[in-house]
Amino acid sequence: MASSLGNFEKLPAELRLLIWEEVLSSGSPAIMRASRAFYDDIAGRLYDTFDIDISPDHKGPWLRFRGRRLRVSWDLHKPEGRKKWKRFWKLSYKNVPLFVHIYAPDRADPGQIIMLWQKARDLVNILNRARYYRTLITFCLHDHRGQKWEEDGIATESIPYPGYPLPDFIIAFLPFCRLSGVRNCKATCDSRKLRRSRGWDFLRYGCSFIMNDSFKKYNDCQYSRDPRYTDITRLFDDIWTWMVDTDFLLETNMDSLRGFTARLLRRDRFADWYHTLDDTPASPTPRIWEGNSWWGEGIDWLIDDEPTDIFNDPTERIRRYRFLHRLGDYAGRLFNRIKEAAAAQDLAIDDRVGELRSTLNEESQNSSDEARQTMRALEDSISYLRKERFDVDLDMVKLAILVYTKRNQISRLLTEEANADKEALQDILPDSQARFRSTWQRIIDFYPDSQGWKPTRPNEEPDSGPSSERVFNNRVFDAGLQAAIPTIEDRKPHVPYAIGANKTLSDPTPYRRPKRRASGSPKPDGGTTRLPDNTTASYLQPSFVACTDAKDAKLLEEFHG
Repeated sequence: MASSLGNFEKLPAELRLLIWEEVLSSGSPAIMRASRAFYDDIAGRLYDTFDIDISPDHKGPWLRFRGRRLRVSWDLHKPEGRKKWKRFWKLSYKNVPLFVHIYAPDRADPGQIIMLWQKARDLVNILNRARYYRTLITFCLHDHRGQKWEEDGIATESIPYPGYPLPDFIIAFLPFCRLSGVRNCKATCDSRKLRRSRGWDFLRYGCSFIMNDSFKKYNDCQYSRDPRYTDITRLFDDIWTWMVDTDFLLETNMDSLRGFTARLLRRDRFADWYHTLDDTPASPTPRIWEGNSWWGEGIDWLIDDEPTDIFNDPTERIRRYRFLHRLGDYAGRLFNRIKEAAAAQDLAIDDRVGELRSTLNEESQNSSDEARQTMRALEDSISYLRKERFDVDLDMVKLAILVYTKRNQISRLLTEEANADKEALQDILPDSQARFRSTWQRIIDFYPDSQGWKPTRPNEEPDSGPSSERVFNNRVFDAGLQAAIPTIEDRKPHVPYAIGANKTLSDPTPYRRPKRRASGSPKPDGGTTRLPDNTTASYLQPSFVACTDAKDAKLLEEFHG
């Protein structure tokens, strides 16, 4: 019986491998579709392991994919590489371990760390668009041409950040925190001192963050409840804002940095400023709204992670961030009232706005009425609010859901700012949102109108008497809320990169866990270790918290004797 390899069967396996390597290096794997025998002879070696090189050097490819067992490589160049991204979306990553090699930049040429940031961001866009999940990703930080990630026990920092250190290895790793669909994730480096430092805890936490899909869901990874990672947990609670802040730092510093790489990046940026929208490369991120008209027009950038129309326009990008910062709270108030209206009617709506947006997008693409339960619940909640005499409609709610999803909470809004923001809408809204100006005026009006509102259960009369009006006018609800819930400033770390009292991410001193001491054992500073005396505590005695004010706390204390 003749072999399906045909005449290739007559060649030694070593010679066939040389042929496969030469053919695949041309960039097309079409030969693997010629026959099953060809596929079996190639795939086992091709999909064994991929190495991805990210170099800070401006020479050479933007990204390089290398096979480990089959000596084949694919180079992505900029901007031609963007047209080839689609090929890498279709690779079968589910059985292929990926090793991402990141090489240390030269501090004398600070533009190299910006180039690493841009390359890492592009690689994340490629991997997130891939149709298959990634079974394993290992990040390898290598010393490169005499340059190291740490020198003399201190992490290198190419671009100083005002107020606190921002080491280069943090900047190089930070874009990968957007990765999703990764089953296993690890990080390693050439420097033993760096691996044993407190700063390495950030990468250890980041790998767990990636495996848990926390960027899409919420920060609830393995280390989020570990007291040793409290400060890092706060950073990852608002990881998107941190990425935006870092991108802004690098973008603005590029204008004045010395060195050849910075000049090259400035030239490339200037060359792209005058491109038309047709010339702008397609966004590499998934566009889950394509073919879906339910959301309406003008919402592309609210759903895309890297919107095409601001790909080369940092000014418009900053303006949109400001728009999300100023108007995100108004959208959040409307979303929260929709949830409460749904709960009052025992309707099922996702508690998290990001999950709600994904659910609505899936249902809007399904023509079956049975599959649109969330959409019907949303419409019923809107009708409920309209009966409560609120000016709400479906267009308002859809826009609020999109904006609130896009915006991570930055600050808590005060009601007094509503009028000022309403008057400044013309300056706040980006060009793509100008058509929604009247809708935004109504969303802003909804914010003070709905303050203090509580949904009524079926067959329950709403409280609209003088006492309710006084509570609303005197902002008692605000006082209780601010006392019970910490403000966003309390949530943020005052020193964002501090790991301990005298430790920072740039301090590679090894962390030593304090020893636990048994009860009654002597302390180093004298005395003995004793367990707290809980014998006099009663389960009836309440735990007093700042739920309202000092007067109420005093009444509770007297009531319980």
